[in-house]
Amino acid sequence: MTKPSTTPDEPLIPVDDPPLVTKEGWEVFVKKPNPKPPMPCEEEVWKKLTPAERDEVWRALGRMERRRYDEARIDYISGLPTILLPQLATAHSQLLSITTANARRPPGARDAAVIDGDPQLGKSTMATSFGRDYERKLRAKHGWGRTVKGELYLPVVYVTMADDSTVKSINESIADFYGIPLRNKTKDDLTREIRSYAHRCGTSLILIDDIHFLDIGTKTGKLVNKHIKTLMNVIAATFVIIGVGVKQSKILTEGKSREAARLAQTQWRYSPIDVNPFATADDNDLRALLRTLEDMLPLHGAYQGMLCQRLAKYLYERSDGVLGDLMELVRRGAITAIEKTSKAIEKDGPLPELNERLAKALLDDIHVSHAAETRYSRTHPRKKTATKPEAPGQSTAAAPQKDGAAA
Repeated sequence: MTKPSTTPDEPLIPVDDPPLVTKEGWEVFVKKPNPKPPMPCEEEVWKKLTPAERDEVWRALGRMERRRYDEARIDYISGLPTILLPQLATAHSQLLSITTANARRPPGARDAAVIDGDPQLGKSTMATSFGRDYERKLRAKHGWGRTVKGELYLPVVYVTMADDSTVKSINESIADFYGIPLRNKTKDDLTREIRSYAHRCGTSLILIDDIHFLDIGTKTGKLVNKHIKTLMNVIAATFVIIGVGVKQSKILTEGKSREAARLAQTQWRYSPIDVNPFATADDNDLRALLRTLEDMLPLHGAYQGMLCQRLAKYLYERSDGVLGDLMELVRRGAITAIEKTSKAIEKDGPLPELNERLAKALLDDIHVSHAAETRYSRTHPRKKTATKPEAPGQSTAAAPQKDGAAA
């Protein structure tokens, strides 16, 4: 790749982090600290201020300082750190027990885990956050050097499936993470290299996401499923697969009939970790999440109970208890509240009242996923915008055209 030339005064434009499915991207993910909410003054001073005093600090900022502060708040809200809900903590505990037991086993097949559930419930976050915590503990013990085999120490591998995955393509995904050259390599060549690199790099955890793309009803799907089982046999690592409706897809029973399913080895290897939506608006886990979000969101004018009391029922109904939709609604609502205040202060005149509270009226204008909106509209149809009544003697109909007039 040719490096473009720049002048000394030309700023360098930042780019996104490398993807998680590369060792470079995964390293950035592991090393990156949890973001902290931005503050317009020193943290020790800011934490001691009352909400009213914080508003005064905000008002004392210059126009450009306020703009930078608001942009920093939006960046923080866009990438809120993972919240350790009870369901997430339980899953992490189960995964840790499996990886710990596997680390002390002799060569051969090891227990695995399957994280299963409906879409948008946080399954990938559950897997990647565990992988990050797991690697951080190992890095604290072994550091970021090389193994005794001379390779970079890569304890965790993360890959995703494509909707047309083959044995070759999944091999290529894993090889790409390690940085194994792919040119002129057969399927068997890559399998041998992956096994060798996993050993030489000290890999002990392999995460395979989007496993639901595997169509076990096809010959190719059966071959890929069998290949993953082969990798589990020859690599001394814990395998975790993540997907939607995995149990219903017959991946665990290897596509066999009901009578033959009990003989399928795969289902005996995987410990299920089921991920579920919040059961009701009064769900303790939901209330705990909303209380935590209240403390995390850097919104002026917010108050205790804004989410966990005032909006709990509404947020549950909008999301149907689905974590991804709920988080997206709150995140975009908070960003919208900040942007409205930012636009108001750009106008000449006195500074507006600092009211960045989340309320139903603001959130009603935000649409999340199609699935969530469809569910909500069945019981809460959105009101149509009222049309202005016509004045007497007026009509919105077009005036009739004379013959030959342009239409």
